[in-house]
Amino acid sequence: MNIIEQWEQATDNLRDAFIDKYFSGVVVDSYWVGDVVGEITFINDHFFSVEDMVNYLRYDYSAQEMFQREDEREDDPHGMNIKTWKKLKAE
Repeated sequence: MNIIEQWEQATDNLRDAFIDKYFSGVVVDSYWVGDVVGEITFINDHFFSVEDMVNYLRYDYSAQEMFQREDEREDDPHGMNIKTWKKLKAE
């Protein structure tokens, strides 16, 4: 397996861990947009970049926090990042 195939496998594993944490107990419809592994994934009417999935997992968002942040993100003209949003919500 070459380095690109290893990276694609690792990003598939990351997406699987993300789905297990945030979409547990529901039927999941998921695919990589444009069949491009490692960029944007579609999961049950939501789109996530690999960077966002990493950061939601890294900063240990609960499912409720993650979905709240995603909902608020659409109305956030400043584009607050995932780390800052969590920190400000905790204050």
